[in-house]
Amino acid sequence: MENRSPSFPSYKIPHSPELQGLRATAVLSVLIYHLDALLLPGGFLGVDIFFVLSGYLIGRKLLAELDKTGQINLVRFTAARIKRLLPNALAVLFFTSLASYLFLPPYRLADVGDDIWAAALVHSNIHFADRAIDYMQIGELPSPVLHFWSLSVEEQFYIFLPFLLLSTTLVRRNLRLPMALWLITITMIISFFSGLYDLQSSQPDAFFLTQNRIWQLCCGALSGVISARFRPQISSNASTVVQISALAVVAGSLIFISSDFAYPGVIALVPTLGASALIISIAFNQEGPLNKALSSSFCQWVGDRSYSIYLWHWPFIAIAAETYPDSRIIVWMAGLGSIIPAALTFKLLEQPVRKANLQGNLTLIGLGGIGAAAVATASVGLVSIPQSGKTVARAALIEAARLDNGGSSATNCHVDLAGVSSPPCTFGNNANGRIMLIGDSHAAQWFDPIRIAADEERWQFISRTKTSCPLLEVSIWYQSKAAIYNECEQWRASVLEEVAAAPPDIIILANSSGYDGWIAENGLPASRSRAQLLWETALMQLLERLSPQSEVWVIRDTPRMHPNYRACLSYSDDCHRPRTLALDGLTDDAQIANKFGNAVNVIDFTDRFCDEKRCSAVIGGQIAYRDYHHITGTFSAGFTDDFRTILKHHQ
Repeated sequence: MENRSPSFPSYKIPHSPELQGLRATAVLSVLIYHLDALLLPGGFLGVDIFFVLSGYLIGRKLLAELDKTGQINLVRFTAARIKRLLPNALAVLFFTSLASYLFLPPYRLADVGDDIWAAALVHSNIHFADRAIDYMQIGELPSPVLHFWSLSVEEQFYIFLPFLLLSTTLVRRNLRLPMALWLITITMIISFFSGLYDLQSSQPDAFFLTQNRIWQLCCGALSGVISARFRPQISSNASTVVQISALAVVAGSLIFISSDFAYPGVIALVPTLGASALIISIAFNQEGPLNKALSSSFCQWVGDRSYSIYLWHWPFIAIAAETYPDSRIIVWMAGLGSIIPAALTFKLLEQPVRKANLQGNLTLIGLGGIGAAAVATASVGLVSIPQSGKTVARAALIEAARLDNGGSSATNCHVDLAGVSSPPCTFGNNANGRIMLIGDSHAAQWFDPIRIAADEERWQFISRTKTSCPLLEVSIWYQSKAAIYNECEQWRASVLEEVAAAPPDIIILANSSGYDGWIAENGLPASRSRAQLLWETALMQLLERLSPQSEVWVIRDTPRMHPNYRACLSYSDDCHRPRTLALDGLTDDAQIANKFGNAVNVIDFTDRFCDEKRCSAVIGGQIAYRDYHHITGTFSAGFTDDFRTILKHHQ
């Protein structure tokens, strides 16, 4: 008969109202952040606190079972998770399906249906990681079920963790718990460094994917071990010092860490270890200075309903923000109002199911699977509900415009975020000269008319464009990785070297000038005023470099639609934005180009998009934009005559 190890005490968790108070802190942080990130820049770290808390509670519970029985009852554990989490989650997903159909424009329903499907089948974190790394999704409206990513991470971890612990049954009974702790520690280390590795190539992968976030849950589980084993050996004074220090770390994280940081990364250690230390200190000292505050009736009320509040708040906020994009008051009312259905479903659904004496764990698991499948199927039905023929036709036009990237994409001439060199992309003969298009995706959108004009006028056309990479020598902040965009600097250097080696007769330069938040200085994003100065200075320097060798034409950046312009297009062609807002933040290149005389010219197409008061999304009965700041390839081709004129009158 095997003996249990005497060196490990019981891991049964005593009831702790302070932990409910910590749940309240976490969910309120997330709620405030989603209402207005400026109020609490690090409010998104509330999810990290939840991860640590979850690992502490569930991990310690599984370790207690392993310590007591030498086994893990997978069926009972799975049934308990379904009973605890699934009813409210499915209710929120069903509500979101209905609310999306009622309030969101028809073109959005297909994407939302896919999102709900992924959430119901517990892989939304993978789904959103895939969408986030797609450049065409940058700037798109957020999903009303985006917050389900964290639930997917947790549930995927709790599929993995029991099997990890069950692997210890291969050794003697008295070695199982020590081996389990080593396995959790090793998993934590591997997960942390996996996140650091993925952060170098894709911040969304590092942020969303389970293998990169479970180190925080493992950290919580190990916190449970520490609080169980060493609690009797720590004095109340020592634990008070730890508690105050940990509280300062967590509060500082919520205030000072923001989305500008490369997250998660090394910086993620701060809130994670702070939350772990706070939980341990609460367990060590039941009379600490923080315990009374966390045990208050308000914190207990919010903490009890924290899961329900987390589920309900985001669909309300996201749908309200999309439906009323210019009204912060309505968004705040929706966010705070979401507490009402959260409280009702907690009382009428979550609590009754949790307390119900349901017979048969396997039956419960089966019912949970059927419920998830039903909601997933309903999400598919969301896009299949009959709509008017006109609505369907408009949705098809919007989708066709969204996919109309033009010839630069079709020929694979446009370099993506990760690329550092351009393919040859040289077209036609140079009987009359060579013309080169250079810049970012706002240059790539002019590929078709320049190529057509060059072919007709017997010019050789060369295309050199790269996503989010202007030819101007400014340091770009790569938002997807929250780091300096080194790939841009490498690509830019190679293009400038190519131009210097064989200057073309004409250079057409086009870039997005809306780089507020993208231009970096001293390794961090520059302020808007500073970014504008850096941009204008770099443009002057670039034109000084290019103009002695080639005739330079600068295309002024295209006016921007409202990010939610497609909602208007779903119902009408009369979709526009005030001219002042459409041009806000766009550089007036003419002021700079005038300093170079005839060597530099500006092509300003603004009046083709705008009248004196407003800029339109539909021009001549044709959707002009594929997203709020890029035009379609089809619409772009209509400017061929303008570029043909430039070639004919080349000096």
